[in-house]
Formats: sequence, C-alpha cells, structure tokens
Amino acid sequence: MLAYALDRAFYHGFDADNPAHAATLALLCAVERHAVATGQIGIEHAIIITQP
Repeated sequence: MLAYALDRAFYHGFDADNPAHAATLALLCAVERHAVATGQIGIEHAIIITQP
C-alpha cells in the first residue's frame, strides 16, 4: 500500500529529523501493518536474500 501511496515528491520533501514527518510516516506504517495483519490487504513486496 505505501509503496504506491508515497511518491517521489514525498521522499523529496521528507525530513527524518522533523518530528511531524517521522510521526506521520510511523503512523502510515502502523496502519499498513495492521491492514496486512488483519487480512485487509495482502503483502505486496518481499525481500529475498540468497547465497551462492
């Protein structure tokens, strides 16, 4: 969900040192985690780590 909702403009203007920005991003992440945990949305991305 967030991968599609947050665009280049968001990341360009985001300031991790700004408490309001950090709190907003944390809230959005919490909403997404809750939606995944309750089955409202599926997991869209995965990270795969392999060794040769």
